[in-house]
Amino acid sequence: MAETNTTVTETNKAENGSTGAYGGDPTQAVKGGANLPEKAVSTSEPEQTAKTFTQAELDAIVKQRLERQAKGQPSKEEMEAFRKWQDSQKTAEQLSQEKISAAENGRADAEKKLTLHNTDRISTAANTTPAEQYTRATVNGNMGTVRVHFYVDDVGTWQNLPIDYTSWHAGQKGKADAYGSAAGNMQTISIECIMNGSGDKKDCQARDNAARLTAYLLDTYGGDLYTHNYWCNVRNEKKGSIEALNKLDDGYKNCPVYIRPKWDSFTELVKSYRKNNTKLFYVQVGAFSSRENAEAYLAKVKKYYPGAFIKVM
Repeated sequence: MAETNTTVTETNKAENGSTGAYGGDPTQAVKGGANLPEKAVSTSEPEQTAKTFTQAELDAIVKQRLERQAKGQPSKEEMEAFRKWQDSQKTAEQLSQEKISAAENGRADAEKKLTLHNTDRISTAANTTPAEQYTRATVNGNMGTVRVHFYVDDVGTWQNLPIDYTSWHAGQKGKADAYGSAAGNMQTISIECIMNGSGDKKDCQARDNAARLTAYLLDTYGGDLYTHNYWCNVRNEKKGSIEALNKLDDGYKNCPVYIRPKWDSFTELVKSYRKNNTKLFYVQVGAFSSRENAEAYLAKVKKYYPGAFIKVM
């Protein structure tokens, strides 16, 4: 990978979709950027503050939140209050189990899935790449609350967050509490591939770079590859396999908009870049409708080929 020396430690969470969809303006990335070291940013942790709510405040905020939910984005304060209210309705055993599950998810799940997005190619300042521009836009506060782990363009990759940090990328307006938002954001590494859909040389190279990065991350962390579409479809209670929901029109984002129409081609490209992409060829020596006959024949074959086995078709 190319430039990967940018770390953004802000962890604000508010419902958002793919970068560039709403709330962010990467074209304003250079404002204030002159104060940044060349291709590097501050890695200091933001000061964490917490507010204590009275029961009356909680009740009022929850009421406001429920009234506003159908209209769009609840505020961070409302979301925090609503989560506290939800917790107040649970038993001690439920809370304990959720705490254990959250810890297990943090260790086992957060680094084992990937979500791929497309975001639009933008005009950049001199000697600046689109991935760098999006990164600087994030650092300078011009991308709203959108956070992703990686921006990829035709030149290379800029990493914005450590892998073990939660990114904020898989949402849908008005549905912040649904499973698709939580799982997509909390459990996946996020990649934004910067393209414009023209199919030109830069688009092809950006797609290729995204495939190489995806292959590397899958080899390193395992897991499955998802589209933003998948999380929207799950959120809207669609049923199907990962691949089916990855490609199914969700009626909202259709993201990654430029890669998704040829999703199978992209996944094949990813496979070609993975370390363990050797094809295996099996030799079949018999097929039986009776398990007993199959096992009897297997016993004979194993005398000469100890690695033989039965595979149910």
